[in-house]
Amino acid sequence: MRDVLSKIIKPTGPSPTIGEAALRKQAAGSAGPIHRPIEFYDTAGRLYGLIVLVPLVYGIIQSQRGQPLSLIFWGMAAATVAFAVFGRRPPSVRLTPSGISFPENRSPEYPWDQMSEARAHASELDIVLTSGQTVQISYRKLRRTDVGRLKRLIRLQFMAMAEKAKEMQQRVAA
Repeated sequence: MRDVLSKIIKPTGPSPTIGEAALRKQAAGSAGPIHRPIEFYDTAGRLYGLIVLVPLVYGIIQSQRGQPLSLIFWGMAAATVAFAVFGRRPPSVRLTPSGISFPENRSPEYPWDQMSEARAHASELDIVLTSGQTVQISYRKLRRTDVGRLKRLIRLQFMAMAEKAKEMQQRVAA
C-alpha cells in the first residue's frame, strides 16, 4: 500500500523550518526504532469484552419470556460493562527504549545493551544476554499480528545496535 501511495503522491524536498521545530529528537538512551514504550497484550484480554454478553443474553431471554428485568439485573449489567471498559490487565511484553520487560510476570527490565543475540523459532523468540541467560518470549499468548510486529521491532533494534557498535569501532580505530 505504501508503494501505491508513493506513486500517487510525489515527495517534495525538505520544507523550510524555523530553528529546530522540525527536528526529531531522540532520547539519550534510544539507539533504535523504539522511542516510546510499546506494549503487547495476551489474547485472553478479548474475554473482557465478551463478559458483557452474559447479562445481555440473560436480558434477551428474560424479555422473550415476558419477565420484567429486575434492579439486580441492571446493576449486574452496569458492573460488567464497567469491568469490560475499565478493567486493566498488565501487558504480556513491553518494549521500551532501554530494554524489554514482562510486566505480567513482574520481571525486571532486560537492557538492550546486554543482549547479544536473538533467535526466532516457530513458537518463541529466544534472546541471549551477554551473561549467558536466555530470555524467552512465547508466541502462544500473542496475536499473530503482534508476533510479526514484535519480531520486526526487535530485528530493527538489533540492526540499530549493530550500526551503533560499528560507528563506535570506527571512532576508536580513527
